[in-house]
Amino acid sequence: MTPKRIKKIREVLRLTQEDLATILGVTKTTVWRYEDSRGLPGEDVTARLLSLEASLLDLSERRALKELCSTPEGIAAMAAISTLGSAIFSRSIGIDSAPVGYVEFLNYPAGKTLFTFIEKTCGASSTKQTG
Repeated sequence: MTPKRIKKIREVLRLTQEDLATILGVTKTTVWRYEDSRGLPGEDVTARLLSLEASLLDLSERRALKELCSTPEGIAAMAAISTLGSAIFSRSIGIDSAPVGYVEFLNYPAGKTLFTFIEKTCGASSTKQTG
């Protein structure tokens, strides 16, 4: 994964380096290092980046991701999908981590279950904050 590709993913989704770091499970400084050619992502982070990139290839998935990434709750959901989703998906179909698009992942039973859980969790936390 080249620095230009990492930066393009972040810019297309209109994310800050800090937001992308949250989704990837790394620090803002680490994202900066990736984009500045001062570090290379490991296999796990590369798989997460490839999943994001795969999602951006489809126009409807790109729109859905942009919308999801437009709120703090959506970024938290993306982080949960990124962290938990790839492991659940890989186990559910019996393969090692593969670059599956985020929206595509939600079409599988494990993805639907995870999304429902995240939706309830984010909704509950939003209600507590505003109520």
